[in-house]
Amino acid sequence: MSLTLDDLKKVFHELSSIESKVYLLLLTECDLRPGESFLVRLRNVDFENRIIWFESENETRRRYLTLMYVETAKFIKEKYLLIREIFIKQVEPGIKASSFFSDEVIEEWK
Repeated sequence: MSLTLDDLKKVFHELSSIESKVYLLLLTECDLRPGESFLVRLRNVDFENRIIWFESENETRRRYLTLMYVETAKFIKEKYLLIREIFIKQVEPGIKASSFFSDEVIEEWK
């Protein structure tokens, strides 16, 4: 079963947190894999040109950049970045406890 654009818009509007909305936008609009969205660094986001680039490649992914719509870049800049530090402080203990990411990756993410 595939979702239509209207289905995705409904899901977006039903999400209660800005963080969840940003995650959905990165997955659907920028075609990121679930884990890749957590590896995006602010230094790799060019809001002016709406580009997210990746510093390395792996065996399965050869892409170096992805693009954002104007509205997405604006939403992330005006909504998410304002609450980002609070969000990080809230989720960091759970992320560390999961052992999914190394301490180095977590520090870089912050």
